[in-house]
Amino acid sequence: MGRPVLELKGVSKDRGELRVLRGVDLVVSEGEVLVIRGRSGSGKSTLLRICAMLDDAFEGELRFMGRRRADRLRLIGYVPQSIDLIETLTLRENIELPLRLAGVKDDGRPEKMADELEIGHLLDRFPAQVSGGEAQRAAIARALVKRPKMIVADEPTSNLDERLEEMVLLRMAELAREGGSAAIVSATSEPAAPGLAVRVMKDGVLL
Repeated sequence: MGRPVLELKGVSKDRGELRVLRGVDLVVSEGEVLVIRGRSGSGKSTLLRICAMLDDAFEGELRFMGRRRADRLRLIGYVPQSIDLIETLTLRENIELPLRLAGVKDDGRPEKMADELEIGHLLDRFPAQVSGGEAQRAAIARALVKRPKMIVADEPTSNLDERLEEMVLLRMAELAREGGSAAIVSATSEPAAPGLAVRVMKDGVLL
């Protein structure tokens, strides 16, 4: 395993009078895919938003590649629990969007990523014209296409069958190892893909 990409120390968060996270310690290193498993309401989504640097209202310490701040849009790919594709853009345009925003020349990556996730034949369709599982894979491709240093995905395989779930998780693992990046994925059940690190979250505590 490589150098730490993300380090959390004593991270806690309250929502009103409810303590959602309770002193979470976490280290995710280059080449690692960590699956955080737990029931709905256990704190997984809150933790992942903090890991993706979308929420900085917490107690404790977060370091990304040794620093307290990072270029989140360039270095972190985030897949939210709800599919948030732009309905007026085709799947191709949705997947290309991070590259366009970053001013990166299209080198065929969107098509390659779509083919690997088995949606290459759907690139000219709009989100409303594909299934939930196909839209979910487009959202995953959009997060992966910019080759981020870390991928954070909140239940990204919830609309996929077991074969596609395993394929997506294994592809994330391959990309992490190839690019020296890391990935954090949440799930409600034990992942089918073998060889992934799994930690359980319960009542805001990472076991």
